[in-house]
Amino acid sequence: MKCLFYIYSLNKGGAERVLLTLADRFRLEPDMEVVILTDTRDEREYDCPDFLRRIILSEYMAEGPAGGLTALRRLLYRIPRYGRQLALMDVFKKEQPDRIIAFMIPGAVRAIKASRMIRERDSSRPEANIPVVSCVRYDPYEAYGQPKARRKLLSVLKHSYRIVCQTEDQKSFFEGESEEKCRVIFNPISDSFCVEPYKGIRKKMVVSTGRLVDFKRFEDLISAFMRIADKYPGYKLTIYGEGPYRKTLEEHIDELEKTYPDVKSRVFLPGDTSNVADAIKDASVYVLSSLGEGMPNSLMEAMALGLPVVATDCSGGGPASLITDGVNGRLVPVGDIDKMASVIDELLSDEDIRNSLGREAAKLQTVCSLEAITGQWLETVK
Repeated sequence: MKCLFYIYSLNKGGAERVLLTLADRFRLEPDMEVVILTDTRDEREYDCPDFLRRIILSEYMAEGPAGGLTALRRLLYRIPRYGRQLALMDVFKKEQPDRIIAFMIPGAVRAIKASRMIRERDSSRPEANIPVVSCVRYDPYEAYGQPKARRKLLSVLKHSYRIVCQTEDQKSFFEGESEEKCRVIFNPISDSFCVEPYKGIRKKMVVSTGRLVDFKRFEDLISAFMRIADKYPGYKLTIYGEGPYRKTLEEHIDELEKTYPDVKSRVFLPGDTSNVADAIKDASVYVLSSLGEGMPNSLMEAMALGLPVVATDCSGGGPASLITDGVNGRLVPVGDIDKMASVIDELLSDEDIRNSLGREAAKLQTVCSLEAITGQWLETVK
């Protein structure tokens, strides 16, 4: 079987990391060939291993296969919107995959339309009718919740071979004609996080990880931490990650300095780290403060490491799918800085609670191991 994974880019986000993890694991299956197709190449990307063949659509549109692009094709590729669809069709026809696994809703829509255009133009060709597995990676209600937008999207995605959701909340969007095609599959946890939880004395550190973007709401976490920081001398908040929201967060810290003069010695934004597991494994508490999350890899990884976690009960349903409040973590309302501060305070003040939550959280290693999740994916795409 030949599987073509399709996504906009390999930008350093959760969906991109899951795609690379699955592609790497799929290639180890007997008689399995894997190709990765992206629309473009971003400046800040995950490295694509040499053993995973990658096609970049923007470069294909500029050069064509093996650098041989006809003048007519070059002209057609320049037509807005149609040009990219035509290039997708050309790549699909050339590669002839048995399955297209399209990550993110816009990519799934483009893949389905391109596949159907191939079939409609010449159903006798062997590469026609390529089944598309549509992969939902965020809350579809947020972008397509209005009735007209939902109907329009469903009219396309109903032609999916399968629809893979991360949570039951996401799956509920497809109630009706497409529901039988839906499968709920959690993200896999990398082997580097499936290790024995840290047993030593933990650092006086509250941590979080993720791209510095607006919907992560790291400013809420910084504010919540500083509200209780005076009770815990020596404790620091460290947020690992990089992104376009850095300046906003730094300005937020500058503003907080008026109320908390020691904020810059208590809150740190060190940027990306090459080994997240080593950086956070001995922290005291992990916090996710997002407005919305499909299935947050960062939270899953912290739980797998046995960290006591606090997460917002946000749209998309990811944290609520992973956490039973008070059993293997704590859930707090989105944007409720007082409640977040109170729960962090509660955990930092009680080591027994932290240890209990961490032990239960680590059980996610078994449920979401790479082997277990890969098995569900392989069964879904066949």
